[in-house]
Order: sequence, then structure tokens, then C-alpha cells
Amino acid sequence: MTKCENVLFVGLVLTPVRRLGSAHAMSGSEQAAGHCRYRARSAPKLYGQWNHLIRWVVSVINVDGAPTLVCNEPAPRSPCIHHGKNFMAGIARSRRYLLVFARSHDSCTPYARVTTFSRWCGVLAAIAALAGAAPRPAVSVDRVVIVSVDGLRPDFLLLGRTPAIKDLMEHGSYTLVARTIDEGYTVPSHVSMLTGVVPSRHGVTWNRHIEQAYPQVPTLFELARRAGYTTAFAVGKTKLIVLTRPGTLDRTYIGNEDETDALDVARAASGFVHAEPAPGVLFVHFGDVDDAGHAAGWGSPEQLEALEKVDRAFEIVRRALRDRHLIERTVIILTADHGGVGTEHPPEDLRSQLIPWIVSGPSVREGFDLTSVKDLSIDTMATFATTCALLGIDIPATIDGRNVPAILNLTTQAR
Repeated sequence: MTKCENVLFVGLVLTPVRRLGSAHAMSGSEQAAGHCRYRARSAPKLYGQWNHLIRWVVSVINVDGAPTLVCNEPAPRSPCIHHGKNFMAGIARSRRYLLVFARSHDSCTPYARVTTFSRWCGVLAAIAALAGAAPRPAVSVDRVVIVSVDGLRPDFLLLGRTPAIKDLMEHGSYTLVARTIDEGYTVPSHVSMLTGVVPSRHGVTWNRHIEQAYPQVPTLFELARRAGYTTAFAVGKTKLIVLTRPGTLDRTYIGNEDETDALDVARAASGFVHAEPAPGVLFVHFGDVDDAGHAAGWGSPEQLEALEKVDRAFEIVRRALRDRHLIERTVIILTADHGGVGTEHPPEDLRSQLIPWIVSGPSVREGFDLTSVKDLSIDTMATFATTCALLGIDIPATIDGRNVPAILNLTTQAR
């Protein structure tokens, strides 16, 4: 690079990425204003044996602390330079790597070049972390499977025989004191889980089956489809039809809670995994624990029996991933929409508010209790934000949920 004082960050991280974006060329006025416009689009160009498409959007912190988008440059030999009033940042890429740099340019030429060596290096994790976005794991994540156990109060994991879920905890990062939304009912909670915003913003405040009524904001499935991922949806309650906006799901199974159970949902999800192509985003919902809680009470023997059935169903889904040799590049997030007490789940009761949040997969810390991270608070909307971050899907700046980079291995974050 051109010699420059006051370098803030220069670093490298290997990150196989999926889609290629393009940037509008910056006009002189845009450079002076300290920003550049970005419009993501797919580009059907494959890169060698990795068979991945390249994409990137990097956020940095300007000197006033405001997040600023760094533009893209599709040509490997032409780094994109971002100029702010007292700040400069840029990126350059090769087939599989990115270099991101950021620095004060009080004493720098505004036309700093990136060397040939730089173009063969990776993404700077620190810059993305400063802007609130975690680096993608060093080991490529091809898919995320989100499993929601409806009505699972986290302390029941200590009481029930749940070897599959406990194995997920042992090999992943977890908290048993995550929170659902204030309106902790099945439909609005799941919509918040999969849109990253509170009900007053996504507009779904009902908790019943309504046809052709959808959230007012994009769901995870919509964003994943735009980013080129196959999406699939296997649920045990018909009222979750609210998440099936036409054109956003490639495969769908909606069970009737009066006729189907967790094993039926698991078999449908397993079929989706075995299909070609395997889904990049798979959402699986088991309703049995909630049904048993309403019928016999939270913590009742009947509910713990239902939880054990759900654990067996979850293992069916994991076995499908193993059978197809997909598990090594899959992140699984297991969580719930709410807990409960008595035969209800009043939102104001802490026993209804607390939910488990368990993440396991490549580059995820193993056996790591997230409550050991000071000042870390996780809610159900973190599922949306973290999934987007893991898959390299652009996270809308206006969402309420936050990505949880603490799940990643320290060695991954430090590279």
C-alpha cells in the first residue's frame, strides 16, 4: 500500500463467499460526501473448484461513529477506495479472499493503491465487528437450519431426556436465558424470530390462522432467496402460514396440529434435506411441547414426554444432514418462541419470557455458555440477524435484532 500514517486496521480473514455484488462508480460529489452507492445483484460466474460466487458488503465506522457502507469493486485489479472527511477505507479481492483496510488519511494521498499481495488476502474482521456485523466463519457455512420447539421453557432441558439437544449444547454455544418478545405468543413471536423486528413493525399481532396475511417487512426466506439460497419450511401448526408469502419458499410442509406430530414434521424436513438442492435456509417447527403444556400444564409428565418425542424428531433432521454429508458445513440454531406456566404463557411472566438459544456448527465455539459474556443480551430476533451474518446475507440496518458474534471461535475472530 501507499505509505500512510495512523493506520487504524489492516487485517486478513479467509472467507469463502457466495454472491457477487456490483457498485455504481463514485462520482466526485459522492466521494466528497464520504459514501458510495451499492446495489447487490447476482452474477453467474463460478470460481474454480470452490464453485462459489463472490459477494461482499463491508461496513466501517467513520470518525463520527456513524456506520458507512464501503462500496464494491468487481475488478480484482481495481480496489475501491472510500473517502470520508477524515477517514479512508477500501477493499480489494482475489478469487477467494478480500483485503479490507481503514485508516486516517490526514497524511495520505487519496489515491492509495492496494498492492498485488493485498489482492490475494482476506477480509478484515475487525472493521466489520466495529460496525456491528460479525465476520463470516473461516470454515464456510453453506446452510443454516433453525429449529423452533414451540413452548420450550429452557429449564425443562434439565429435566427431560433430551440427548440430541444436549449434544447440540455440548458442541455449540448456548444460553438458557434468552428472551422472547413482549408479545410472547406463537405467531407474532415466530414472525419476530424470522424478520428481526418487533410486532409493532412487522404488523403481525394476531395468534391464529389467517389466510393471505403476511408480515409488513421481508422475512428471512425472502432475503435468503434474493441472495441465491434455496429455502424450506416444515412446521407443525397451520397458523404459521403467515410466514409463507408466495415466492419466498421453495419447499413447504404445514402440518395440522390435530392430526400430525413432531415425527411427521421431522420426516418432511428430512425429505427436504435429501432433495436437490438441499436448502440453504431450513426452518423446522415442532408444536408438541406447547400443545402438551396447554393440555396438561408446563412441566407436567405429559409435556416432558412430548419434549422427549421432539428430541427424537430433531435427531431425525440431524441424521438426514449427516447422511448427506452436509452437517460439517451446516449451522443449527435451536430455540423457542416462548415458555409457559400453568397451562398458559402469559407474556408478563418471566417463565413465559425465557427461551433457549443454542447454536452449533462450523467455527462455532463448543460447550460455550453465552451468559459468561459480559453485557451480552440475546433475544429471539438474534436468530434472524445471526443467520444472515453466517450466510453473508445483507442485514437490514433498521432491524431490532442483533447478530451474536460471540458464538464464533476466538481464533476465527482474530485472523
